[in-house]
This record gives sequence, structure tokens and C-alpha cells, in this order.
Amino acid sequence: MVWDCQVETLQRLASVWGVGPKLAQKLYQAGHRSVEDLVEEPSLSQMAQIGVRYHKDLLLRIPRDEVAAAETYVQKIASNLCEGVSVPTEF
Repeated sequence: MVWDCQVETLQRLASVWGVGPKLAQKLYQAGHRSVEDLVEEPSLSQMAQIGVRYHKDLLLRIPRDEVAAAETYVQKIASNLCEGVSVPTEF
């Protein structure tokens, strides 16, 4: 049961952009148990600090209609910059 809790905590810490499994393990060993615990952690890289700051936003799913609207907008701007250019939509 304790092991399951540790695994969940490590997964939660590693879900932060800029925090990988090794860093999550170090943070766990330092006593961090939530993303909120990381807000004041001075050893985080700038990338991880950004990941902590925007963690909730980065986990949000973007509605498909918003993605389609953004695609249309980018394609229009790209076409205006360079006639005939095509922006790939599948990666």
C-alpha cells in the first residue's frame, strides 16, 4: 500500500513539465509530496519552475474546435506570408 502511494506521488511529480523520473525521485527523497510543494523549491531549473507555475494549465485538454480554429488561422497567416505554403496538420 505504501509502495502504491509512492508510485502515485512520483508520477504526479514527474507530470510537471521539466521534471523527469530521476528528478522526481530526488524531489520525493527531499520530502516533496505534491506539485504545490515544488513552488518554493530553489533547486528546480527554470524550465521546471515554469512547469510548476503552469502545471494545471498544461494538463488541460484543448477542445477540438479551438484547435481547428487555430489551424485555420495559422494556415491563413502562412499563406499571406508565402503564396502556396501549406502547414502540415498531422505529425
